[in-house]
Amino acid sequence: MSAKLSNPQTARHRKVFKGRYLPSVVVILGSLPRLKIGMDSADGSTTWAEYSHGNGTTSLRFNHWVVEPDISSEGIAVLEDTLELNGGTLKSTATKDDADLSHDGVGHNANHKVDWTVHYKDWWH
Repeated sequence: MSAKLSNPQTARHRKVFKGRYLPSVVVILGSLPRLKIGMDSADGSTTWAEYSHGNGTTSLRFNHWVVEPDISSEGIAVLEDTLELNGGTLKSTATKDDADLSHDGVGHNANHKVDWTVHYKDWWH
């Protein structure tokens, strides 16, 4: 299994950070899974990215809304083996067995910075 960050970006206040978890094909039953992400390696701050979509595919997608106090000047990281069922079940569509939740991590990457203090400009004016 592997994890992957989406396109390079600096996620600002109220912007969604997106990431993917790439298992074999799965079906989600019950509550929705989540994936732990690291904000800053210096202070060890972490948060959760919540499942967004991908049921029945090989690419589960997770989102995290950037809010206070989310800041990562070094870019966020996907922490190894942190996929959590959160009360639900992930099953292989081929074998009907429970999905393997282990996955690689993705290190901090400056292409995926987060800063809740940066607000969008009034783009409609």
